[in-house]
Amino acid sequence: MAKIHIPTVSKHHRGLRLMLALKKDPLRFFIHLMNQKGAYAWLKTAGGPFLMVNDAAAIKYILQTNPTGFRKGRFQQFLKPIFGKSIFLTEGDMWRRQRENAAPVFANGNFDEMVRQMVAAMNAMFARWDRKAEQNKTIDLTLEMTSFTLDALLRTLFHEATSDVADNMRSTMDVMLTDAENRVWSGLTLPPFIAHRLPKYARAKKFLGEIVQGLIDARRANRAYPEDLLSRLIAHYASPGEEQSILHDEVLAFLLSGHDTTSHALCWTFYVLAHQPVHHKLMADEVSNILGDKPPSANDLKKLKYTRQIFDEVLRLYPPVWAMSREAAKDCEIPLDDGAKISVPAGAGIMMCHYAVHRREKYWENPEAFDPNRFLPEQTEQRIPFTWFPFGGGPRICIGFRFAQLESAVALSMITQRYELSLIPGQKIEARPIITLRPSTAMLFNIKKRNNEGFLEKAAAPKESVYETKCPFHKVA
Repeated sequence: MAKIHIPTVSKHHRGLRLMLALKKDPLRFFIHLMNQKGAYAWLKTAGGPFLMVNDAAAIKYILQTNPTGFRKGRFQQFLKPIFGKSIFLTEGDMWRRQRENAAPVFANGNFDEMVRQMVAAMNAMFARWDRKAEQNKTIDLTLEMTSFTLDALLRTLFHEATSDVADNMRSTMDVMLTDAENRVWSGLTLPPFIAHRLPKYARAKKFLGEIVQGLIDARRANRAYPEDLLSRLIAHYASPGEEQSILHDEVLAFLLSGHDTTSHALCWTFYVLAHQPVHHKLMADEVSNILGDKPPSANDLKKLKYTRQIFDEVLRLYPPVWAMSREAAKDCEIPLDDGAKISVPAGAGIMMCHYAVHRREKYWENPEAFDPNRFLPEQTEQRIPFTWFPFGGGPRICIGFRFAQLESAVALSMITQRYELSLIPGQKIEARPIITLRPSTAMLFNIKKRNNEGFLEKAAAPKESVYETKCPFHKVA
């Protein structure tokens, strides 16, 4: 008979002490807790008990084996002002209808057209970069990747060329996500009915609302592209009243989530490669051999295997969605790797921290080291499921995960074809977990038009990496 673990909460993992630790540095807290407790730990906030799960078997059970036994929990409620009744927060039949309506847009048959639109967005960005390179100006990669991913999303899913909104979009996301993150871990914030009327938040909400309504109004006026995501959403919510509010929520949710996570992942990729000249050189070799100087097609992207390995390893170290949660719909027992089970009462919250699990030494040798070979096909086949889950898993796996993979490969390959990027030294860039894992400051790079031979020769000699190879949190008291 399997051993049953009963919920117990240490005095160190409850109340004000817990809230202060989480508020100060949730990444450090969850890494330390995982190293201290292993497979799981119980914690208690003002909202009640919640379970931190670091065990692959448990995560698989929650997300894939028994997904109907767990629902979006109280942590997701803090995102309602942003995502409302969109596909990312709904449950049951409503979620299934939303998923079925949007899914065909992300099917295989659309990939060639998606890549063509992504290439167009990249070329629009290059027009700016070429001018900056000629003038020896730096670029803020965080802003540039926001601009590119927003433009690519608008072109591919909404068939709209971007306006100059990237800067405002980034600051708007910071305002709204910071508010949500603060509410997750602190009971000392202003109540929403006050905080959301403050000028900064009200301006952010108004800015996003005008963008969304403008997209909807323009499509209704021209009735173009009847099968893209925007048209499908408009047709799905044709009735007046509440459906129009849900339509607004859906468009906004895809607009925000469809660009924000990938832009951060690309920033972290170039940040890591700036410290990894050997891996950067191998990626440049692959891009040169497969693409030469031509733009990539969807078929070409499948051949960029090492480029994909690099991106997947960055997603391990810097997962844009760094944690996710569920709530037990009823009393249950969650299985663990070792065959034991955790007894979980109905209503208990469950936290699955990608950032921690992706660094668990039980699953990853030398987890803080950057090693794209972890994602060689033979390594991937042997890996325990749900030790790497940047896109979630099960029925609610991220609907746009293939879109993100295409977009990242387009960006990495085309930038590598055309430019040398060098990180300006002296910058202190840390991971900032506010719902998504964002760089703490702008990432400033020098850019130079590529001389392919010169770049490859310069990068060929191995250098000692300055990238962290040991977990800085292992000795936290």
